Amino acid sequence: MIESDRILFSILGYYKERELAYPDAKEALDFAVTEMGEAMDAWIRENQKGWTRNNDREANFGFELGDIYQMLEIASFAHTGRSLFENLKEKWKTKGFDADEYLQTKIKRSSSGAS
Repeated sequence: MIESDRILFSILGYYKERELAYPDAKEALDFAVTEMGEAMDAWIRENQKGWTRNNDREANFGFELGDIYQMLEIASFAHTGRSLFENLKEKWKTKGFDADEYLQTKIKRSSSGAS
């Protein structure tokens, strides 16, 4: 199983296990935008001491980035049927960069001891 499939199946499992409603592409994109605000709030709480916030909740910037990623992954799959990374790789190809080819070259060099 490739990594992008593992991620998508994990997200689906998380939603199923927690009995959460699964968003469609537009809803997931909307949620990603709101998660961006939460990430910014967490960043401020962790990095800009002296600011007064409306509540004293604990901040975890990494968790908020994970929420953004999860929502973008859901939106990507719901709209295109492919993972976010698969869509990114396809975009890169239009710019002349083939990630799979690049990684194959790096893996071959690494296994042969070259750098």
